[in-house]
Amino acid sequence: MILANLLKTIGSVLIQNSIYVSIGWILSLLVLCGVIIYYKSRLFSYPVQPSLNHLNSIVYQKLLFWGVLCAALLIRIYMAQQMYGSWFMQDDAFDACVMPFQLLQGEDIWGGGTNYLTYALYLLSYKIFGYSLLASFSVNIFIFSLSLAILFYAVCKQFGLISSLLVLFVGLTSYPFIVHSIYATALTFSFLPVAMILFSFSFRNSFFLGALLIACLFLSLFLYPGAFLTGACLVFFHILFFHKWWTKKTIFGAVASFFVMGAISLFVRNLLSNSSNLSSWAGGH
Repeated sequence: MILANLLKTIGSVLIQNSIYVSIGWILSLLVLCGVIIYYKSRLFSYPVQPSLNHLNSIVYQKLLFWGVLCAALLIRIYMAQQMYGSWFMQDDAFDACVMPFQLLQGEDIWGGGTNYLTYALYLLSYKIFGYSLLASFSVNIFIFSLSLAILFYAVCKQFGLISSLLVLFVGLTSYPFIVHSIYATALTFSFLPVAMILFSFSFRNSFFLGALLIACLFLSLFLYPGAFLTGACLVFFHILFFHKWWTKKTIFGAVASFFVMGAISLFVRNLLSNSSNLSSWAGGH
C-alpha cells in the first residue's frame, strides 16, 4: 500500500510538471535514436520469419489465433463480473447509450463524435440481445479479444512466438488494456484498425494491400478517431524501417487509397454530422 501511494504521488508530480514531461520526451527520443543506430542493419531490412518450421505452419498459427481469442474472451468475461456494477459509467453512458441513440434518431451527435461504426455495433447488440449493460460491454470484450488475437497472429507470423507472447502478456495484464477492454467506451475500438494494419504487413506487398492499409487507417476515423494518428505513425515507421517492403505498386495503391478514402470519409462525416471543418475531425481529435 505504501509503495502504491508513493508511485501514485511520483506519477502525479511528473505529469503535472511540464518540465519533467519534456525531459521524458527527450529521453524517449534519445533511446529511440540509440536503438535505430545500434540495430540499423536489422531495422532497414524486412524481418525474416523465424526458422522453426512448426511455428511457421499456417495451421499452427491459426490454432494460436483461436487460442488467444478464446483466452482473452474468457479472462475478460470473468474480470467483468468483478469490475461491473449495475450502472453505466459516465463514458459508457455517452458512448454506448446517448450517442448511438442520437445516430439512430438522426440527431446531431454530442461533441461532434464520428464513431459511427462503434455506435452501430452497440445498436446491433441491443437489437439482438436487448438493451442492457451486459450487451454493451460484451461488444467491447469481443472487439478487444479479436484485436488482440489479430495482433498476436501478425507479430507471431513476422517476428516469432517470443515476441508475440510478450505482446500478449502486455495486452492481457496491463491495467489500461484491462479497463478499456471491459468498460463500454469507444476507446476500446482504437485497437482494431491498428491490429489490422500490423496484420496487413505480414503479407506479400501488392497494389491491393497498399490500398487496404490506408483503408484500415481511415476506418479508424469511424471507430475511434484518435487511432488515426497511431495508425499513421505505424505506417510511417514501417516505411522508414522496412522500406524494401514498399514497392512502387504498393506505394501507388496506398496513395490512390488515401485520396479516395479521404474523400469518402469527408463525405460521410458531412452527411451524418453536417460538419465540414477541416481544422479538426471530431470531439477534439
